[in-house]
Amino acid sequence: VAAPGGGTRPLEWNDLDEILLAGGSSRMPMVTRMLERVSGRTVRRRIEGFDLDTAIGLGAALYGQHRRLVRDVLSHSVGIKVIEDNRFRVDHLLPKDTRLPAEAVRRYSAVTRAEMEIYEGEETDPDLCILRGRIDLANPEGEVEIALGANGDGLLTATAEYPPSGREVLEIKNDLFLNERRATELREKVQSLHINL
Repeated sequence: VAAPGGGTRPLEWNDLDEILLAGGSSRMPMVTRMLERVSGRTVRRRIEGFDLDTAIGLGAALYGQHRRLVRDVLSHSVGIKVIEDNRFRVDHLLPKDTRLPAEAVRRYSAVTRAEMEIYEGEETDPDLCILRGRIDLANPEGEVEIALGANGDGLLTATAEYPPSGREVLEIKNDLFLNERRATELREKVQSLHINL
């Protein structure tokens, strides 16, 4: 959200015009109560002339039909574990909400035969993030160039390059796409949807 005087700030509950429940959650009173408690706002569960039970399916179908107009973004930040002031932290090369496809490249000083660990999550403490992959490098001591990339299908690619000609690549698939046959079936179904509004 644009902040007064320039820059951006995180979204707050007051930035929302309205909170509306749809799908199965709209039938659970505990969800409504919890949202009203944390937001301090009234939550709507009904709109006249609109079926909230089918809203999720309709939204997914509209997304599929107009996918070319929608830009996918990273749902979580992705980075690598580094050591700084004798403490480990995650250096986020690809921040959350980065538009896909995306790539970021940085150079790091590394010890001989370093280990590169790729983490997903917003925290800088590796213990509070999810380890997505690890590469054992055969590098000499010195600079290593790290590239992290993400495509629109949830595939992360981590590449480490170091002198004289070392190069290591790790591909990390999104769990949703581990079953490629199922992913292909879902893509075909979405592409075949036609909605008349």
